[in-house]
Amino acid sequence: MAFNDALALLNLRLNDVARGQRYLSLAKQLRQLISEQRLALDSRLPATRKLAEQLGVSRTSVLNAYEVLVAEGLVRARPGSGYYVAAVPTTASSAQRQSAASHVQTSPAKHANPAFASSGDLEQFPFALWRRCLNRVWAKPDLTMLCEVPAGGYHPLKQAICDYSLRLRGVQCRPEQVFVTAGSRDTLALIYAALLERGNSVALENPCYPPLRQGLLAHGANLHPCAVDAEGMQLASEPCRLAWMTPAKQYPTSTLMSRERRMAWLSYAREHGTYLVEDDFDAEFIYRRSTPETLWQLSQQMTDSSVLLAGSFSKVLFPSLRVGYLLVPEQLVERFTAAQSRLGNLCSVPMQPVVAEFIAEPQFHSYLRRMRRLYQRRRDHLYQLIESQLAEYFQPVLPDGGMVMPVYAKKRLRLSDSALQAQLKECGIHAPALSKQFHGEGRQGLLLGYSAASEAQLSEAVAKLAELCRSAD
Repeated sequence: MAFNDALALLNLRLNDVARGQRYLSLAKQLRQLISEQRLALDSRLPATRKLAEQLGVSRTSVLNAYEVLVAEGLVRARPGSGYYVAAVPTTASSAQRQSAASHVQTSPAKHANPAFASSGDLEQFPFALWRRCLNRVWAKPDLTMLCEVPAGGYHPLKQAICDYSLRLRGVQCRPEQVFVTAGSRDTLALIYAALLERGNSVALENPCYPPLRQGLLAHGANLHPCAVDAEGMQLASEPCRLAWMTPAKQYPTSTLMSRERRMAWLSYAREHGTYLVEDDFDAEFIYRRSTPETLWQLSQQMTDSSVLLAGSFSKVLFPSLRVGYLLVPEQLVERFTAAQSRLGNLCSVPMQPVVAEFIAEPQFHSYLRRMRRLYQRRRDHLYQLIESQLAEYFQPVLPDGGMVMPVYAKKRLRLSDSALQAQLKECGIHAPALSKQFHGEGRQGLLLGYSAASEAQLSEAVAKLAELCRSAD
């Protein structure tokens, strides 16, 4: 019997039924389970003796109930084997369920064209390595992990993140400074719980990642948009409690914050008592030969660091895993530990030891190097496609890292970026409008991801984009 069928039989109750009516009540309950498809076709019903013991009734009551269903054609008796579900009552509701189930099984899943998606290419993911890590962890699990995990996350994963950050970005920290989160929303909630109150002023890049802006507003932040120029996020014009920035690769412009601007922000933070959140997303995929020091590294030279570094594994693992992390200065560890205790650990605890094993594997590091080369090649291919087929409509920007390329609209383009986004969506292609990334009015253009698609898929999508642009002339 299937696991779900066994669960369904736990709902059978005969406690309050008169002795002479028990077999009829049991037949009625079984009939309902069959009609609701909670007992599947051809599934074997429990042996009469076993079900009688479970329900506390005589075996004769169970046998009589089965025979009622046999007479109705819902159950079939197989000599020497037992009783099996043979049919489902043809009620309207069950017919509708069967029709829906048939539709789900026969209709092919409709997937968005990955050509301009800014996610990882999951077809390249080392699932065999992931499976080995999963098996190794769960063959003999750490039983303390199954009961309770201290605020901040599973300690071996915190240590693995320290090692990972040092190798990848040259960032030095202790496990106590690492807080494992369930992604960007959880990270934001933790920062708010530890440092901020509703109405606090928060400086934010303009343009920026829209869900971040929406999340800050949902927490009651008083936003101060700061324009992004050739050196990165400009300084806020007034004191702010927090400033959130992406120095290594600004989203969505791909601008690298200059060292001078970084030092200016550190001075600003020291002068106004501001906390700086360095959002280091996509840090694994930076294509320039050398990367500048992080704000975190620069701030370690100061007495009291005010920099928090946020990272995520969504791009290098898979988004549904929902594992991120936040590094905090030494003097804030106790405050964040208390805040995490109040919020609870939202990140899946059973997956944390698997991630710890996985990111420590040499094969994982080889995978990252391979994907960095692959994404860079796809970036270059997309750039050449835009230059050769869409140069009259768009000015592409070759990003130094990440998974998305901004392309700025030229005057020749007769469509707004919002209208173009909608038309591409009708073709199954997702390409966010650049203007929607701004607080207020912003530049026209599109954000074209290149990491999830093959070069052939990118070529096909660019051809469709060119067709739409020319049809509007």
